[in-house]
Amino acid sequence: MATVLPSLIMEELPTEQKPTPQYERIRKALEPFALDAATKDKVAQALERNNANWSLRDVTESAKYLDFETKVNNVVSRFSAEGLTVEKYLAAAMKQPSLFCQSPVTIEENIRNLVGCFSTEGLTVEKYLAAAVKQPSLFYQSPVTIEENIRNLVGRFSAEGLTVEKYLTAAVQQPPLFTQSPTTIEENIRNLVGCFSTEGLTVEKYLAAAVKQPSLFCQSPVTIEENIRNLVGRFSAEGLTVEKYLTAAVQQPSLFTQSPVTIEENIRNLVEPFSAEGLTVEKYLAAAMKQPTLFSRSPATIESHIRLFLQMGDEGVLNVNTAEQSMSKAVMGELLKAPVLLVLAEDNILQRQALARLKQKPLSLSSIPSINKAKITHQLAEYVAALDHPLHDWVRADELQAETPRTVIHTNSIEYGEMLLVSLAKRGALDPALCTQVINKIEKGRG
Repeated sequence: MATVLPSLIMEELPTEQKPTPQYERIRKALEPFALDAATKDKVAQALERNNANWSLRDVTESAKYLDFETKVNNVVSRFSAEGLTVEKYLAAAMKQPSLFCQSPVTIEENIRNLVGCFSTEGLTVEKYLAAAVKQPSLFYQSPVTIEENIRNLVGRFSAEGLTVEKYLTAAVQQPPLFTQSPTTIEENIRNLVGCFSTEGLTVEKYLAAAVKQPSLFCQSPVTIEENIRNLVGRFSAEGLTVEKYLTAAVQQPSLFTQSPVTIEENIRNLVEPFSAEGLTVEKYLAAAMKQPTLFSRSPATIESHIRLFLQMGDEGVLNVNTAEQSMSKAVMGELLKAPVLLVLAEDNILQRQALARLKQKPLSLSSIPSINKAKITHQLAEYVAALDHPLHDWVRADELQAETPRTVIHTNSIEYGEMLLVSLAKRGALDPALCTQVINKIEKGRG
């Protein structure tokens, strides 16, 4: 076991006392593991504290109890085909030291019996093990209790559309849900919905959000209500209402738990630099209602996208109506009409910019959302194939989806060809080192 795992983060125990014989034996039993000394000390202290009576056993039984290495390897071997490794199990055992002395037979029986209970509803040993590594107590939880809790909870919400399959999907992502009290979960959800019943929130809508954002099953209704009403209060003068925000949160469930302070800071800090272009808090909030991710996206990312589109407008790459307003205000207006543009990946925007410039055909912003990235890539491939430039076959055919892929380099559009090369390298369609090599050849050719 050569892998050295990080130190265990555990409550410090008093160290001034002289180690007991029991502690010394437990500490010695941990020697085969590639853990640092401090971690071994803390694990030994935890095991001694939680198993104070083990020393009363006879010699044979004590030896079996202390054979941690055999137990760990035994557990791992029983699940190796499903992806469990010594490193993963040790990571779990450091959080839950009792796993060092648990019976491998019992652990396997518990896990396989539980998975068998839900085999027709999508649970697999692999999925459950992944959850157990995050929530180590799942390795030894009673399968009977877990099944009862899950089926009990689903029964409480079956009329509102919750199924075992949906809940298991959430629980694999949020492992504490395997052991949460069904009574507590139901109380939290129904109490929260009751707080917003006059503002359009229903149990059905909240459950749909919780399946996407599983932590919502166990969040405090008091905290969620406080966050939402606090945020809406900060933007009430700009027209935001609880009803509107809840509509956005159901589509983007993370908004139920976002800090109102952070959201306000992000939005106001983003809007201010673009006041000259006509952006206001009211307009941004209206756009965020259409594209709820704008409430939580990094303002730096959104700002960089806006500036990229403004640059494209200044370069004449965009087809916008500037009869009654400046180019920057016209571009901003189009972005607010189609806010999905603001959350596109940067390389996605760059590819569209490169295609428009290479074709010398201005791009209509309104058409961008209706044309997916794969189609843009294919159009690039078709256009490049027609150029018949000698620098060819640099881009992988499977990425460009063309019979005769060629790098997008044109004697009249060198700058934008380079831009596209960088874009392709960013998204993995072209090796970055190769991209640099091609650009260096182009630059050398210029000279």
